[in-house]
Amino acid sequence: MRRINLVGRVERGRPATVSPWVAGASAGSLALLLASLLVAHATSRAELAVQGGANAEQQAAIGAITSRAADHPAVRAELGALHERASVVAGVQRSRVDASTRLLEMSRVLSRGGGPTLAPTGDRGAGGAARFSTTWDPHRLWLTAMEEEGDRLTIRGEGLSVGDVGELLVRLQASVYFRDVRLERTEQVTAGDDAQRVQRFTLVARL
Repeated sequence: MRRINLVGRVERGRPATVSPWVAGASAGSLALLLASLLVAHATSRAELAVQGGANAEQQAAIGAITSRAADHPAVRAELGALHERASVVAGVQRSRVDASTRLLEMSRVLSRGGGPTLAPTGDRGAGGAARFSTTWDPHRLWLTAMEEEGDRLTIRGEGLSVGDVGELLVRLQASVYFRDVRLERTEQVTAGDDAQRVQRFTLVARL
């Protein structure tokens, strides 16, 4: 399971239209999301370099074995094992790149004036493209955690209203990078010293 905690405790003050603690939390959420992206990208580059070297070694070994005696049963078995190992390494490389791509997509979704990467008409997610607002203020919502387990992604956070949670939902539904996005849970809670009511939510999606 890959888990990213996106925001910690934030000091809360008296709200105007959007209270300072909300602005701080949402800004902190986006900043930490971008920081997570940079860490993930740096980690991915380092891991890809190591894994790429390992994959190159595997391919060299495969070539050497093939040139020796590809028709010998023992050699064929060894060759099959090397092909399988190279396939696993390639799969890990793709997984690391995909994780960085998803974090970058979340930063677009939660940026002022931004929006999801739209799928071509008729492809998955295209139905949400006409529904998301281009004037929505992403400071009205912030994420607290993203968790990946297999092909399932769980997103947790808080928003100022049900409409703000709904806006995030339709943006993710419109994105080419997420599938079967749905709202699993929402509840109204009191947050901050000013006792502001917010919507705490859980979204789930397939990757």
